[in-house]
Amino acid sequence: MFGRPVGDPVVADVVGRPSAPRYAALLMSSAHGIAGMEHTGHLTKDSRQVDADQLVRMLIESIRPRTGGDARASP
Repeated sequence: MFGRPVGDPVVADVVGRPSAPRYAALLMSSAHGIAGMEHTGHLTKDSRQVDADQLVRMLIESIRPRTGGDARASP
């Protein structure tokens, strides 16, 4: 159904090529979980005080590159 972009180019631009596969997996699995929770009604602003759009923004903010090189290198 979906193909993986060669080298995860957009993610690599943000976190660096060595870290791209891990962060791409994080983004895809998180988006899948967020969509699933929203679809089944388990993610309502009344119960969680956050909606799907806010969660996606929070996720993206959490992986933005920091200045001073690739802060996302493997431990």
